[in-house]
Amino acid sequence: YRIDWRDIQQTTISENGAIPITTNGSRARSQGVELSAQAPRIGPWSLGLSYAYTQAEMTAFAPGLVDGVDAQPGDRLPGTPEHQGNFTAAYERSLRNSYTFSLDYGLSSTSDVITKIGERNDGETLSGFTVHNAAAGLHGDRWSAVLYADNLTDKFAETAVRLDPSFIRSVNGFDLRRYYRHVIRPRQIGLEFRYRLGE
Repeated sequence: YRIDWRDIQQTTISENGAIPITTNGSRARSQGVELSAQAPRIGPWSLGLSYAYTQAEMTAFAPGLVDGVDAQPGDRLPGTPEHQGNFTAAYERSLRNSYTFSLDYGLSSTSDVITKIGERNDGETLSGFTVHNAAAGLHGDRWSAVLYADNLTDKFAETAVRLDPSFIRSVNGFDLRRYYRHVIRPRQIGLEFRYRLGE
């Protein structure tokens, strides 16, 4: 795929009051490839795999686009990982008395992202990460009980930021923090029960 952007929109701050706003830049391009595959069912097993590569960058000069700093052709766009991938595996087996047992496992992986165009003007790089999920279930004709674990390894990962580190300032002896990082949810373990009413 290939997308050519005109007057691309980017988050910045206002000149007065440093309020987050959206502004228009010049030209940019996103291009890449996406692949996915689903293996033929192998007995009780089914497998799936996907991968995406994205190159997203400015293609023209944009004065003052990065909070007052100029963006240059070739600058990487923020929030877009170059590599992303997913893998899923599912196991299902019939038991006695019309019960079914299932196992599901999946992982999703993403490479690093930057927080500002070309990492300019206090832009940062947020590291890539991989998250694992798993579930085991028992299913009847009308009900199912599934024990699941999201973010199985309790991975700590940062996905985005608000503003930048320059917004950590000392005011009258106190640290004023308008900057912070978003993180993924920690490990979550739960039991899900469903019952279907009627036919």
